[in-house]
Amino acid sequence: STRILAEGIAKQESNYCFPAEIAHGAIQDILDQNIDYLFLPHFRDMPSLEEGTVHACMCPLVQGLPFFARHAFGLDDSRILRPLVSFKHGWEASRVAFEEVAVKLGFSRVEGAAAYQRAMGEYHRFLSAYQALGQKVLEEVRANPDRAYVALLGRPYNAFTADANMGIPRKFTSQGVAVIPYDMIFDPAAE
Repeated sequence: STRILAEGIAKQESNYCFPAEIAHGAIQDILDQNIDYLFLPHFRDMPSLEEGTVHACMCPLVQGLPFFARHAFGLDDSRILRPLVSFKHGWEASRVAFEEVAVKLGFSRVEGAAAYQRAMGEYHRFLSAYQALGQKVLEEVRANPDRAYVALLGRPYNAFTADANMGIPRKFTSQGVAVIPYDMIFDPAAE
């Protein structure tokens, strides 16, 4: 989605939080593009950055989005790709759900597993490069103590969505202030 459409927000069946409103507007934008399938994963939990047995559970509205959006937009289940994404037990825990998505799209389970492995590899390469860039930025911060830097904190759906952040990062950068996503420079080991 590239737009948050008011028509989609109006289809909410209840008053939800702002991120859920944004999701409804984005879903409308996607549906208006005459897509074959709508990819709405059921995100249940993510890996925690904290040590120990911390359960990083997603909020109930994020978990329920694929289900209440189906009703709000009158979608047939055959058009929704809704794998259960649960990384509580490691990155491999959701592979089977994506194998099932592959089968629904006409591919084999083996092809689905291979695509999942490749996606996880790309994701981990991205994280490594992202965090390496963060370390480079921190070195720049230390080397330029007179320059202003701002760490952008917030949930991605709020901090990095133009409709939610009201252009605040752009306001900083237009004044020559560097804006750095907090997760780029956050090191859980340093806590």
